[in-house]
Parts: sequence; structure tokens; C-alpha cells
Amino acid sequence: MKNRRLLFGFLALIFGAGMILLTTSGSFRQIVSSSVKGNLAEGLENGWDYLSQIRGNYSTGQVNPADVLKARNQASGLRESGAIGLNWSSMGPDNFAGRTRAVILDNRDNSGRTVFAGSVSGGLWKSTSGGLTWNQIQAGGVILNVSCITQSKSGDIYVGTGETFASDRFNLFSGFIGQGIYKSTDGSSFTKLASTDPGTYNDPTAEWAFVNKIAAGDNNRVIAATNYGLKYSSDGGQSWSMAKSGGENLSGTSNEVKIGPDGAIAASVDNKLYVSPSGSADGFILRSTGAGQDSLPAEGVARIEVAFAPSDASTLYAVLISDGTLSGTLRGQLKGIFVSKNKGETWRLVGPGASPVFNVFGNAANTTHYGDYAASIVVSPTNPDKIYVGGVNVWEGLKVLDDGFYQWQQKTLGNAGLYFHQIFINPANELNAYMASDQGLALTEDDYVTIKLINKNYVTSMFYSVAYDDKGRVVGGSQGNGVVFLDQEGNTPETGTKIIPVDENNIPINLFVGGTVEMSMINPRAVFYSSTGGRLWRSTDLGVSQANNFIYNGEVTNNNGNVFITPFRIWEDFNNPNSRDSITFHAKANYNTGDVLSLKSKNAQFPFRYTLTQPLANGDSLHIVDPVSSIFFVGMTNAVYMSRDVLDFGKLPSWDRIANLTGVPSCLAYSSDANYLYVGTTDGKLLRIANIALAYDSLRADVRSSACIISSGIVKDFGARFVTSIAVDPNDDNHVIVTLGNYGNSEYVFRSTNALAQFPDFNPIQGNLPAMPVYSCLIEMNSSSRVILGTDLGVFTTESLGSSPSWTAENTGLGEIPVMMVRQQTVSRPWIDGITGVSNFGAIYLASHGNGIFENRMFVGIDGPGPDPQGKSVTLSVYPNPVQSEIHFNVSLNGNSSLQVSLYNLQGKLVKSVNFGMPGRGEHQLTIPASDLVNGTYLMKVTEGSSVKTAKFVVTK
Repeated sequence: MKNRRLLFGFLALIFGAGMILLTTSGSFRQIVSSSVKGNLAEGLENGWDYLSQIRGNYSTGQVNPADVLKARNQASGLRESGAIGLNWSSMGPDNFAGRTRAVILDNRDNSGRTVFAGSVSGGLWKSTSGGLTWNQIQAGGVILNVSCITQSKSGDIYVGTGETFASDRFNLFSGFIGQGIYKSTDGSSFTKLASTDPGTYNDPTAEWAFVNKIAAGDNNRVIAATNYGLKYSSDGGQSWSMAKSGGENLSGTSNEVKIGPDGAIAASVDNKLYVSPSGSADGFILRSTGAGQDSLPAEGVARIEVAFAPSDASTLYAVLISDGTLSGTLRGQLKGIFVSKNKGETWRLVGPGASPVFNVFGNAANTTHYGDYAASIVVSPTNPDKIYVGGVNVWEGLKVLDDGFYQWQQKTLGNAGLYFHQIFINPANELNAYMASDQGLALTEDDYVTIKLINKNYVTSMFYSVAYDDKGRVVGGSQGNGVVFLDQEGNTPETGTKIIPVDENNIPINLFVGGTVEMSMINPRAVFYSSTGGRLWRSTDLGVSQANNFIYNGEVTNNNGNVFITPFRIWEDFNNPNSRDSITFHAKANYNTGDVLSLKSKNAQFPFRYTLTQPLANGDSLHIVDPVSSIFFVGMTNAVYMSRDVLDFGKLPSWDRIANLTGVPSCLAYSSDANYLYVGTTDGKLLRIANIALAYDSLRADVRSSACIISSGIVKDFGARFVTSIAVDPNDDNHVIVTLGNYGNSEYVFRSTNALAQFPDFNPIQGNLPAMPVYSCLIEMNSSSRVILGTDLGVFTTESLGSSPSWTAENTGLGEIPVMMVRQQTVSRPWIDGITGVSNFGAIYLASHGNGIFENRMFVGIDGPGPDPQGKSVTLSVYPNPVQSEIHFNVSLNGNSSLQVSLYNLQGKLVKSVNFGMPGRGEHQLTIPASDLVNGTYLMKVTEGSSVKTAKFVVTK
């Protein structure tokens, strides 16, 4: 090959830290810019591995598409009868997005404002405002696993489903299996092409499980690159035949196909490039021969991306990704970018592979590469010698010499997202380009001089976890956007804020993955959050700033360095009968029996009341049990730890190792009094830890102490399967449900009604539930027979537990998308000293892996103060309920103080306050105007001296 010179132009956007300028001989300059950091790259790869662990068959490590199709078929009949009636409300975030592999401009809209985009698990979306706002399109009530979108010149749109690129690296189907190809002739209604149905469960081939790319030409020609070969249709997708080369079917795995401006077709099959110069279905010619210096390499290739030049039908580009089998190459690394001026007959290299400078697909250290996962290429509509290549970032290549490398310059630095799967240039204005990445969608309107994210209302975030505070604000751990807090105070209530921790040098860490999260009810501004690799943080201001390290010190080391998600839970109680903590009260006056003292807990200084049982003289002191308690549990490799003082931000908490185990904890669940903790592991073990409530110091709590009273042991072995969740009945410690992952099995939900026995029984309660991974379980706090599951196909419920319960899909407002976590707010808190009770007692929250976080308030009850502080019987009732124009209420009063009535919405915000003076002792009928209240649910708080009463009412107009 001729001596070639590498030209790298200056970046169009020169910003960010870590930029190094190197010079070589002559005038050639190279720029090493900030590529993806190590933790971002690790988060991506570990995310694939995690999905493989919880979804793959534990024997083969793979997801058989037939198992997924069988589950879908079983689920289709469970959507009507027996439903509880759970309607899910999206909480957002509406400004962060998930992995997006496809974006196109509608060629029928001359204004260029209609855009279609697709998420791999969040569905198909449409914008008529150039991406400023988005609306989801459900095809037949199904949220599509979109992998690609294309449009014919006539305007027909084809949407391919099923993601395989995340699977190839491990030879695992950790990606999302699709539903075939959907077509629209009007851009509004999308219908599945019956000919592309992946098949029923008894079709093991599942020919249409993964539609990786589609190309649409003139005269109803459609070509589909699928997991079962390169398919060709001449009737708009009504029927299909196999494309051929030399009379042989191209039946291998096909990942790429493009149609040129004159109808020629280029496609990859088994990582080799084939071209049909005439566009005929049987005229494909192998172009990856590896013969001669001007041929396309045939060995060591993991993926090929191609693009024709719209302005020159003979110009064809190919991006080759290495499979790592050849010496000096790494899996996912750029093997080379090639151009052909004769539709693939001969080639020349224009972008070198394995370059430490031209690092298109690698991490900052140039040690790990992801071209087999994220790669794309597009050619300028007017200049056949100008291309854009998407990898970790977007690069521009421009011909400057007829026989040399192109001049390359990096056009993005993470400001447009990371891991680019498609770039779409507006044919009418090539300064205008849309980009699809793991972080949603971005737009440039000035050839990358400026870039803006366009994820408004494009709700496609992929969450693993969710937690909530006393007002119903939520925080979640996501794939691609780290830890996101929804504080309901942004531009919209669904606007999220990214929580960004710092490292030991106080440098911000831009998290790619968010793991387990928790929020406190004792200190409502305390939040705990994590990322992959066992990194945990805490904050005392809702994530605005990071507090001091709280876990890894002399007692605990980070032995979760290779763990994707570290499980932890916080237990809290405002009247803990097992508390051994105390405070000392020093009397500064004489007190009588029955007097009520106002005190502060050592736990975050939360106030509580204590009624004296005997007189207390001035100057005397009294030790009083502190009833406000919290315990933080965390599962580490081979051990479980707990701390009772993580809410003390003035010091590093003390930790006790409460159990040793063999393996990696995957989930935790405690009993209502935290006396028992259950631990599931990644290899199918269920551990029970007992006597926690009485282990109030390290001597009694730490298993390394000879005086330790805590006992633990494995109570169930589920046979190497991933234990995804554990639910303990809030009303019965003996009632425990365990869920499992891994396709290829028949039973995923197990129940025990004697969980505290020496040898408890765990029996399957699969019933009619489809055979699929169940990621999360909840025993609803108001009924021990009501169970809510988060599964690979959404939410399923039952209200009739038994050996074979009847399960019903409850996906209204949600859709059949993976639900990784289901949680209910079960912590009660008293109204005291200006601190309100919780507004979301009973609310249920979902972390979906595709459409963000959801909420349901069907079981919300208002958390009142409990018995009247003075011990008197009090009553309050609102009528009529629902309320329209006026709020009428009956209240019984003691008559010794003024009456204050406050109205709150369910977010805890005070919306109205009325003082009624002193109506006097006895029953009273009072009225408050409701004309200024919008429709919704409200809390009425009636305060008379130290007496507080609450009631809930609904306003409908």
C-alpha cells in the first residue's frame, strides 16, 4: 500500500479539559481529545453483562428468542379480567433519554420539522417541531423495541425492531428481542407486516426476532438485514425472499443494508460486504475478498457499516470493526474506513485502524473499544468526499489528497451524547443533522458549531432503581444518565436533575450508570446513591453536594469493585419499640405525672414527645428511650454490613458485619421491625439474618465478636439462578415472596408462609404468569393477598394468592416494557413541630427500563398524627367527597385553643390556610370555599392547640 499521511484538523469545538496537542513532521497535526472516560466505558460493558445475568439462561448464558416469544404469547391473554385497575402515571424524566438507534426526517414534510426516532426499549416517537417536543407512537398498543427506521421516496416508513448489537460481544442475547417490521403509509398509523411476525413459541428459528437494518427503494422494494439473513421484498413487505449471491442464499447474520441513489444495494452478511450493483435480489457480489491491496479485508471483522454518496452513485464507504482475533487488534476497535469509487470493486483506506490518535470507538486509555456496539456512517448530500462517522463521538472526514488519508476532526466531545448509532443529515440542508446515541437525540443546525440535546418529552430513560421522599419526589439509577433526581421544581414537574458526585480530588464524576438509590423520611434531604463498581455516596442536600465518605473506611473495603449494582436499603421507624438508644433530659422546672415533654432524637434531631409517668423535680435528670431509629444495610461480596448512624453527617458511620456469605448479594429486604433481613445472591441463594433488632452495639451485632447474637444461614437454594428481588409482607414476617431471573425456566415466583421457621418452605406461585424473568415484587401493604410484580413484560398483579394464582397484566399508561423495580412508600411519619406527615403514604413507584419512572396513588392514604397527643378522642369528616364548590367538614373540638385549617396538595405544598378563631368545645360544622382549587386530591389538616386531625378529600369540577 502506498505511503499515506494522516491529517487531523483542529476540532470545530475546542473546549473541555484534558486536550493535548501533538505535532509530527511537516504540517500534519494530530489532536488527542477527551474520549469516553473509563467509568463510562465500564458502565456500558457491565450493563450488558448485568442484563445477561438476569435475563440469560443460566445454563447457556443466552436468551433463546423462542422463550421470549412464548412469554409474549402467554401474556397476550392476561390483559382484561381480574385487573385491580392500576393506572400508571409517568413521572419522567422528560429531559433525559435512553439508548436510541434510529432517527429520520419525514421526506413528505417540506418544512423539515417532522422527525421519527426509536428507542431500543422505549418505543417509537414522533416530533412535528424539529425535535423540540415528542409524542410516543404505540403500534397496536405495543411499545416497540426499535432498532432502525427507514423511508422510501414515496413516503412509506418502515420500522425494524429487535436489538442484537448489545449481544454480539458476549454471544449473548442481552438485547431486546423485537416484534418484526412495522409500516406506515401516513406517518401516523403503524401496522405490523404480518410476513415479519417473529413467530409463535413453537417456531425455534424466530426469523424476524432481530431486524438490524432496513433499506427502502423505488417500486416497493424493501431489503431487511436480520438475524436470519438478508431478506428482499418487491411488494412493500407483504412477502419476502432470501437475497442471493452466486445462486446461494445470504442466510447468515446480516447487520447492515443501504440502497444507493441509483438503486444499487450494499449489505453485510456474516461480517462480509456484498453489493448488488443493479439492485436485483439475486445479483449480490462478494466485495470482502481480502485479495490484493485495493480489496476490502475479509478477516478479523466484527461489524461493517456502509453508506452510498447521495450525489455520486458509484461512491461507497465502508467502516470495518475488528473482532480482536488478529495480532495487534482489539475487539470493537476501528479496523479501517474505506472508500470505493466503483461500487465496491476496488477500495482505498481513508481512515486508519488501531490508531492511538484516531480513536473513534475507544475509551480514553485506548484499551477498550465499542465499534461492534455503536457505529454509524453518513455521506454529505452534496460532497461525495465528505463523511461523518459515529462511534463514541462523531468525527468528520474530508478528502484532501487523492491517495492519502482523509483529514479527520472530532465534531463532538460528549456534548451531543455518547455512543452514536445513527446520524441523519437533512438532504435539503446539510448543516442540519440529527444524531441518535445512548443518551437520546441531539441536533446541530450549523455543521456542529453548536449542538443541542433534543430530548424534551422524549421519555425513554432506562432505569434500574427508584426511591422516594416524603413529598413524592423521586430519585433513580439509570443506564446512560447516571443518577437522576426528579424534584418537581424544574421547567416541568417531570424535569430531572443529574446528581454528579466528585472523586477524591474533588473532580466531578459524570456517571454513565446509576445503581441503587435511597431517600430518608427522618431527614428528608438525605439521599444515598451509587454507581457501578461498588461506588456509593451520600448527600444531605438532595444531591446538590456530596457529603463525606460514609462506607469505605477501616471497617469496610470496596470488595464490590466488579459488581454492577450494589444492593442497599434503609429502614426507618419513628416509634421503634426495640430501640436501645436514649437521650438525657435535664429538668429546668417542676413537672407532674402526665406532662408531655418535647424532645429531639439523636437521629437527625427529629422531634418526638414523651409523657412523664412520674413527677420530675427541677434539676433532676431522666434517661428517655429515643424512639426514632434508622438502620442502613448493604450487601457486599461475601458479607453483609449494617450501620445505625448513616444519617449523622458529622462523622463517618460505624459498620458491623452482620453476616458472612459466599457469593455476591443481588437484593435485600427487611421485616417490618428490621429484626430479620433477607439477602438474595446472584447464584440463587437466599440468606436469612435474624436477631438484628436487639443487636444494638458492635459486640452483639458484628459476627467477628464472640458476643454476637445475630444468626444467619441459607434458607433456600434456587439452583444457580439470579435472585432478583425479595418482598416481606409488612403485616406478617412469616410471609415472604422471592422472584428469579433467567429465561429458559418455568417458575419465577416463590412464596413462603413460614419464612421464620428453621426450614421454611418456598413454593412456586407461578400460576398463569408467563415464563419470563420477574425483576421485582411487592406485597401491597393493605392486603397480604395483593401482589404486584415487575417483569420483562411490564406489571402483573394478583389478589388471590394460592398454589396457582391468577395473574393479570396492569400496564395501563405503562405498556409492556421491562420493569426493574417496584416499591411502595410504607413509612409513616407523625405531624409534629411544623414537620408534616408524608403525602405519599401507600404510593407505588416503578423503575422502567425504557420509559422512565412511573407512579400510582391508588392506595395512598394520608399519614395523620395517630392518637391525639392529649389522649382525647377527636373526629374530623369532610362532605360531600368529592368536593365541588365548597368544602364542608364536621369537627369535634376541645375548645381551649384557636382553630387553624390548612389544605395541602399531595406534593406536600400548602395551598390554603384559614383561621377560625375559637369556635368553642363540641361538634362544629364549618365550610371553606373550594372555587380556587384545581381538580385533584388534597389533605386537610385541622389544628387546635396540640391536637391535630387530618382528612383526605378530592376536588372534581
